[in-house]
Amino acid sequence: MPRRDLHIRCRPRRAISLIETLVAMFVLSLAGVAVLNLFATSHQSRNESSIRLAATMRSEEALSRFVGASPSGRRDLLRDGESLSKFDSNLPTGSTTTFSTQEETLALGATRVEIRILRIRATVHDADGHTLATLERLEPVEERGTR
Repeated sequence: MPRRDLHIRCRPRRAISLIETLVAMFVLSLAGVAVLNLFATSHQSRNESSIRLAATMRSEEALSRFVGASPSGRRDLLRDGESLSKFDSNLPTGSTTTFSTQEETLALGATRVEIRILRIRATVHDADGHTLATLERLEPVEERGTR
């Protein structure tokens, strides 16, 4: 009589268990969350950069307007500042530009040549008063009695 083997043959495992599936889904979801977080951070940085660029361009435009203004126009700008036009779609609503000036004397070079200048500063603020951009320009001041 032929002898039968009583031990059970193990087949190679072909099915994936539920626990392995859940672990794999958890790992993939963590990777997905990290990628989505990366996109969100990138989008926020791009928006902030766009606002800063628009504010810097606005500061440069305001400085040019200030330098070209008459003395009375300069006084008005120093007192009241400027509210931004509706064309500045990249800037937050309610943003304003303020101006400040300060006379200084600079000593240049080894011979210490002194030059009187007017330091003009244009600052763009959002509606909450946070500074978005500040630019300065130096303008020589004529000596009194010379001309």
